[in-house]
Amino acid sequence: MFAGEGQEEEEERGQDQEEDLDSNKPEANVRRLSRETPLQASGGTASSGDQRQHAEVEQAEEHGAPGTEGHEAEDGVLTPHLMSDAGGEEGGEGDGIVNLEQTEILRVMKESLQRVVKAGTKNENVGTLIYDNILRFVTDSEFFTNLGKAVLQRAFMDMMAHIMAFTGDATFASECIPWIALRHVHYGVPLEALPAARQALLQAMEQLSGDAWDATIETLWGDAYDKSAKMLADGIVQMSTRLKTLKSDWEVVTQQLGMEALSAKVSANLVVASMHNSPTGKGGLSGKQGLAQDVCALIEFLVNSIQDLNKLRGVVCVIGIPWGEVFSHYKTVPNLEKIQDVVMITMQVGLGVDEGGAWLRDAWKWLWGLAVQEKSERWTSQDKDRMLQGWQAVESVVIRRLAKEAPDSAAARDFYADDDDRGPKQVGIAGDDPEGEKALIEDKDGISSSAAARRLRQQALKERLEQSYPIKVEVCKAIVDRFFDRVVQAPTVLKVFDKRRELYDQVFEEMTKRFMAYNSKPDQIWVDDPELALRHINFGVMPADLKIFSLIFQQAFADIAGNDWHPAYRAAWARFFNISTTGLSEVILAALHPITKALVLGSYPDLLEALGQAPRGKRSEWCCSVTIKGETRSPIYWMIEMGRVNLCSLLLQDILSLKANKSGVYYGRDVLWRTHGYRLVETLCQDAPVLIETLLDGHMWVSDLVSMRKRRVIFYVRELWGDLRLQGRSNVAAHPVMMYITEEKWRLFAKSIFVQQRLLYLLFAVSFSLGFAWLKPTMPLGAFLCRIVAVVSGAAIAGFEIVQSVRQFLNGYVTKSRLPVHLTTGWTIINLLVFALVLLEFVMEAGTAGFSDVLANRNSAALEDSPESNPTLAMILIWSSLVQTTLIFRPVMKLVLLLSHLLVKLVLYGVFLILVTFGFASALFLVGFNTSTFGDFGDALTALLAFVAGNFTFDFRSDIAATSVTALLILYMFIMYLLLLKVLVAIFGEAAVLLQKKVDDEVCLARMRLVGEIENSCTPKFLEKVNDRINFNEKLCFDDELEKGPDGGIAIDMPGEFLGPGYAERGRCNRILRYDCEGGAEVPWPREPIKSDQQQDENQSDMAQQQVNNAVDGLGKLVKGVTNSLNRIIRIMKSSGNIGDGNSDLLSSKTGNTGKTSEK
Repeated sequence: MFAGEGQEEEEERGQDQEEDLDSNKPEANVRRLSRETPLQASGGTASSGDQRQHAEVEQAEEHGAPGTEGHEAEDGVLTPHLMSDAGGEEGGEGDGIVNLEQTEILRVMKESLQRVVKAGTKNENVGTLIYDNILRFVTDSEFFTNLGKAVLQRAFMDMMAHIMAFTGDATFASECIPWIALRHVHYGVPLEALPAARQALLQAMEQLSGDAWDATIETLWGDAYDKSAKMLADGIVQMSTRLKTLKSDWEVVTQQLGMEALSAKVSANLVVASMHNSPTGKGGLSGKQGLAQDVCALIEFLVNSIQDLNKLRGVVCVIGIPWGEVFSHYKTVPNLEKIQDVVMITMQVGLGVDEGGAWLRDAWKWLWGLAVQEKSERWTSQDKDRMLQGWQAVESVVIRRLAKEAPDSAAARDFYADDDDRGPKQVGIAGDDPEGEKALIEDKDGISSSAAARRLRQQALKERLEQSYPIKVEVCKAIVDRFFDRVVQAPTVLKVFDKRRELYDQVFEEMTKRFMAYNSKPDQIWVDDPELALRHINFGVMPADLKIFSLIFQQAFADIAGNDWHPAYRAAWARFFNISTTGLSEVILAALHPITKALVLGSYPDLLEALGQAPRGKRSEWCCSVTIKGETRSPIYWMIEMGRVNLCSLLLQDILSLKANKSGVYYGRDVLWRTHGYRLVETLCQDAPVLIETLLDGHMWVSDLVSMRKRRVIFYVRELWGDLRLQGRSNVAAHPVMMYITEEKWRLFAKSIFVQQRLLYLLFAVSFSLGFAWLKPTMPLGAFLCRIVAVVSGAAIAGFEIVQSVRQFLNGYVTKSRLPVHLTTGWTIINLLVFALVLLEFVMEAGTAGFSDVLANRNSAALEDSPESNPTLAMILIWSSLVQTTLIFRPVMKLVLLLSHLLVKLVLYGVFLILVTFGFASALFLVGFNTSTFGDFGDALTALLAFVAGNFTFDFRSDIAATSVTALLILYMFIMYLLLLKVLVAIFGEAAVLLQKKVDDEVCLARMRLVGEIENSCTPKFLEKVNDRINFNEKLCFDDELEKGPDGGIAIDMPGEFLGPGYAERGRCNRILRYDCEGGAEVPWPREPIKSDQQQDENQSDMAQQQVNNAVDGLGKLVKGVTNSLNRIIRIMKSSGNIGDGNSDLLSSKTGNTGKTSEK
């Protein structure tokens, strides 16, 4: 949280030591460079750290090769990277501390911090104690209480880790402090709280240290805090001034000057600067206008970024400029240092500030410096080589150390091992080969939710890791040892690595292997494996932990390599971590969104809580899309891939729920289809069919009111209208939404098309029967004509089948094997086979006998005797295929499907009956060999089977006289009639009852498949005409006519017995959740809607009132009908003279009064 001391004294010391610089003493150069101020007069941007790293590299390469002298290591802490003024001769204030060495100071602080961390518990640790203490010390605690204990306890632990890091490494402080100060300005941290935080920190550490706390430790931590707090306070003041300046200036530019005018001024100044610096004095105008637009876009991005706290929270070293988007006109990133003066002059002139506006130049120069510094952080091939050399330096030290500890290990070398395998070598790194780079999967357009794209990324990642530099386990173990020695100084990082140390050997091996695999493209490490980046959330990793972790990781390298750890290696590894952790930080920051975090953790309660906190206007959008590292992905697809169907179901239910207050109705259906498109149905059908019912439930609304035995239902089917890919499951086909779509399409066009097809097929069947069977013996000419009609109609049917299949293929209505669905159905195969048989029959008949003989009906006997020309099979198939016509009538279709199921059961049960019959037939054949009925085994088996079918009676008087045969036969009859057949009837009766629901679903499925085939066989133009007849744009009302609902639906009246899905859970049909809250779209919904009991009581009273009104209306109509009937009778009797006029008038008056009474 806090960092560093003022820098002026360090600058003076650095300038004094420049005079003593000796080229023969590189350690003096490095020590001098380590004293360079981390915050320059321009404001202390993060670029100062980068400048220092390059200075170290240049000095080291001037005076010696990597691995030579020039560095001093004391207790594993490299003095070139220590703040030498922290606790040295100039730093202490007595108490015996002034003589402590820097390494001793760090050791004491680390041990004290380790004791404090170990003494803390989950509920009471150093972070919670600091929070409790600071509330007592500050005069105004509102800032801290608003943030809460849970947030600040981690912030205070981060503060302690940064204090330790700043004390040990000035470069680290110079890189971190500007960004920390910028974030603190946005947090609104009061500077008055810094002294109170010091007191709270020391007191909390004393509470947890117990007797181990002394004045030395207190002074060391106090001094370290003071240096960091002084540096932070200066940074906050400076950043606050810069932000105010930039914000006010930018408001002037955007509101008064305008972006087009700014771009024109920048373009003009670019031309002038180009002419001034051109050797010929001529500057080209080409490209300057596009460059000016890109420069303005860069300025706009920088201004917006430094005011975006959410973005700043994820900044590790650079702000993350999308260079490709910003310089879209210029097509490349220009020299930003050359453009800096143009930007400064343009802003100064455009804002009307004279040359004395140092405050303006400081703010804008600092802002532009962010872009300059980020551009300088680009990864180069030299950095890649230095990174690999640094790892090899660490590796060689570990191998030499192991060789000294085990001198006889070389003797144990396998005799058959490869002689070339003698230690670490530089091997080709993935990414060096251009062809290999082309093979990498780079998802520039966003993190794909496709499982196929994910598999491709994983395959590319596997290949890259296989080509990586080989990592030795022994080296990783040594790094783990040093890492865990140092990680105690970072409590938040230590909390991530909370398991036993032995468990992390493989983790660090895989982690280092991945580092080396991506040492040519460190920015791609999380693009190729975004799932790994998201898993960091599971371990509680935060963006603030990444910089500390990278520092500790590099310190572990330095501890092992010692003098071999060259500054060039440190610079390369630092840059690698800056680039790679920037990408990881962006992912983690995006995943800290409440909904995203709940999805990453897979927590159902957390997701419920996050949805409850979401603004009502953004709630559906957050459920439909999350943005990670600038890339958008669907939470629904994401959870399906992760196998978390319960979370996906919750998202769909929340999106498609109807929430309402007095201001209106909120419904996320439009957002769902806008973000997912029609691929949603396909994905659910293939990967999560259990969610289809949830999707369909959200596309309908059912009223609680019943009027005239009818209930109002609205089907929101605009997006589902043209998509029948749900037809593969009978339970889906029976859903009210799909039943409505199917029946409506059947009514509009499918029924007429199907009837026309069936009539043509009926013509084909009748003409075939007449021509080949019924008329052939008596009317040769008529039979011949009928055969011609059969061939022609059969050809028409075959043509229709082919055209239907082709249209389905063009419309994408195909199976997984890319065949049209129509060609895979049994009916189509039968139709084509029948036509082939009919055509073959006709051709063979004509070719064998000739048309003259065919007309004369000669040689028909010979043709009929020929097995090739026998039309029996075609006759059976033709009339069997006409069963498809029953699909027109639901009851008949239900009967056919029920019989098919019962026949299956009969076949299974019949096997058992046949086996029993075989046994008895064999026995009766043995004992009744002298009878005519059982004298032959075949006759015995046939007799028993015929008896079971009821078509055979046994002759017990003359033929079956033997007692043994009679007894055996009576036993068979008893088993069959009294046991098996009765049981069969009972089974069939029970099965018919149990199969009702299944058969109903299959009827819906059969109808849906039929409609789907017909629809996808039609032309788009025809379907457009049909769809134009349906109005989906009308905003339909619910129970209250004044309450308008969303569009995209069709309202119909269903029977009053229809309750709709979800009635059992809700206890009512209407699924609208009503809230007594009239806040705007930015306000979350209340935790609980209006009580369902209250809604139910209101609905029941409305329903009762409606029923009373209906009863009164019905009674009135009945009385009115009776009155009219009486009037007609009276008029008839009057006309016949049976009654007089007086009676007629009297009766008319009475009936009239009765009618009026009934109307009242």
